[in-house]
Amino acid sequence: MDSNLNKETNNLSPIVIFCCKRPNKLNNLLVSLESNLEFKNSDLYFYVDNVDNEIDKTLHDQVLVVINKNWDVMSKNIYIRDEKFGLKKNIISGINQTFERFEKAIFLEDDLVVGKQFLNFMNSSLEMYKNQKKVMHISGYNFPTFFGDRKSAYFSIYMNCWGWATWRDRWKLNNNFSKNIISDLSDNDRRKFNVFGLEKDYESQLIRNSVGILESWAIYWTQFIFLNEGVCLQPIKSLVDNQGNDSQAQNSSIMNFYRTKINQNKIDKFPKKIKVKKFYLLQIVIFFIYKKIRKKLKL
Repeated sequence: MDSNLNKETNNLSPIVIFCCKRPNKLNNLLVSLESNLEFKNSDLYFYVDNVDNEIDKTLHDQVLVVINKNWDVMSKNIYIRDEKFGLKKNIISGINQTFERFEKAIFLEDDLVVGKQFLNFMNSSLEMYKNQKKVMHISGYNFPTFFGDRKSAYFSIYMNCWGWATWRDRWKLNNNFSKNIISDLSDNDRRKFNVFGLEKDYESQLIRNSVGILESWAIYWTQFIFLNEGVCLQPIKSLVDNQGNDSQAQNSSIMNFYRTKINQNKIDKFPKKIKVKKFYLLQIVIFFIYKKIRKKLKL
């Protein structure tokens, strides 16, 4: 079904969820979204990837059962793929379809859980920075080691895609989801892209995509933002936790470096200047040093 096209109820952005075969996690996500006051006045869109075997077919059918529960929203719109798209194609296609109708949107994958102020932060940020074209991305997630005011947000050059939002006019500027441009840059620019050499997996993801070892979408959006000197707004304390680090996760890590306690506070302190502050950049560096030490010690 498909209703409320071409409008955003009460100026609330549509909530777009990508899912496939994780019914329990999808249910957890929707329950967490229900704790947000804005949920009942929002339009909900599901892009359900298909499967290619009978075991996954059972899980796929269970996902549809979860979606068809009586969730208290303005409208519920379901798009089921006719064949197996895979994560990258399902997400890129779903985002493009969304922006055929809407100027802005909020995007989630089925393995996330959000806090009760997540939708407030997303909608407030999308409205606040809609005319600030340098702001290309709003993220609900932040690294677990960050410290500071729980009611504040900051700008970063690095994108997080666990619960995020953007605008049509920013998204449509990027038509590259296959070419690695970073590896052709200067050593200094490559180091900066790779968090000053601390997170070489960023460039590695581009390389592995190029040779067909990996199939992901987010690293190309990260690349686009970086190349165009864009910034990403993020809360000091994360409003999202990723619970998808299991056998069903398509691009998961073995270690839970990124798991975090969800911040339930309303974000009401936003940066007025579109500027990346060194204080927060240092905190990002500290996180990746922490991650590197834990990985080395196998903690």
